[in-house]
Amino acid sequence: MAIPLADLITWLEPFVSPIPVVANFMASEPDAQVVLNGGAGAAPTQDGAFEPGHIHIRCRGTTDELAEATALAVHAALVSLSSTQMGGTWVVSAESAAGPPSFLMRDTSQRSVYIATYLFVTPTAIG
Repeated sequence: MAIPLADLITWLEPFVSPIPVVANFMASEPDAQVVLNGGAGAAPTQDGAFEPGHIHIRCRGTTDELAEATALAVHAALVSLSSTQMGGTWVVSAESAAGPPSFLMRDTSQRSVYIATYLFVTPTAIG
């Protein structure tokens, strides 16, 4: 089963506090925030026992330094993860799909945004 964004949000919040972590939509306020979006998963692995799924993570800050530091804190937390429970989901691993976070853009309010994609592997729901 793919990891529910709510479980990942709860797990990530301590790593970036006091910056809020939200799902799906980057609102105009607050200036600094972390946004998670689910992506398409790949085919099940190991004879269908595990299911990979992508999560796209955008980190915004009022300065390049804040946005980058937030993105790197998320990155460090995820790539050091080793078989852990996130809410009701067991996560076998989380890997960067394309390297460390990279600068994406400055929005119309001149806030910096960094982006990264991670591959989460969870046991396949059987039943």
